[in-house]
Amino acid sequence: MPLSIALVRAFHFASGMLLLAVAAAPWLLAAAPVRGMARLMRWALAVHVLSGAAWGWLAFSEMAGVSPWAVDGGGLAMGWVGTSFGRLSLLRAGMAAVLALVLWCERKRRFPPPGWTVPCAAALLGSLAWAGHAAAGGSGFFAVADGFHLLAAGIWPGGLVPLALFLVSAPDAEAVRAVRRFSAVSLVTVALLAATGAINAWHLVGGWSALGTTGYGRLLLVKVALFAVMVGIGARNLLALKPRLPEPAARGWLQGNVGAELVLGMGVVGVVALLGMLPPPG
Repeated sequence: MPLSIALVRAFHFASGMLLLAVAAAPWLLAAAPVRGMARLMRWALAVHVLSGAAWGWLAFSEMAGVSPWAVDGGGLAMGWVGTSFGRLSLLRAGMAAVLALVLWCERKRRFPPPGWTVPCAAALLGSLAWAGHAAAGGSGFFAVADGFHLLAAGIWPGGLVPLALFLVSAPDAEAVRAVRRFSAVSLVTVALLAATGAINAWHLVGGWSALGTTGYGRLLLVKVALFAVMVGIGARNLLALKPRLPEPAARGWLQGNVGAELVLGMGVVGVVALLGMLPPPG
């Protein structure tokens, strides 16, 4: 059961990050929205809603100590309205409905893309902090820090998805401009990720010794190692490849590095999903 919950949590976090990244793509890439991004947002929102419902279903059946196939409607209803996680899930379902309405209105050309989708997607992703360990202690400060950590992750590495799609067909001049903008934003985002990650680790781990002696600590070290490799690849992109653009060789290497960062980012999301299933030593 915990592995099933971890899997749906991974899909839930990844789709939330993708929603924010795609919504912010025009700003992240200093370019007009890439063709197909609206469709990608609709698919990401569908995955987010379905994975959120599956997360609640699995969690409530585990609370009841029964198989997911044995839990009845009354048990599910009690879980949705009788637990803080259930009430938060219902609130976030309302946020998802607002975002769905915004996307439908965008399809009808009523609203400009980023002005409405970015706040809705940011609220949906940031609110996940109140479903995690950081909010369990009752301190709003750590939940807010975790919320900023999630928002930063939505920009980087989440923003690597629209960047990768944009680099496939963008003209050289637009590709150079997009890489420059994304690199500048990534520097700030990585600093925010490191700072908020350190705050959360200090709060949840409780001491250096727990990093090596507990399952939570060891898994956190895996996350930090993956993050460090991603930062190293990003530094190479910034220092060695960006100045050589628009050389074809440099652009090819850059696209390959962005793909590698995406794979590592998915690994980080998987680790985060597993961390939520373990008791933090702090």
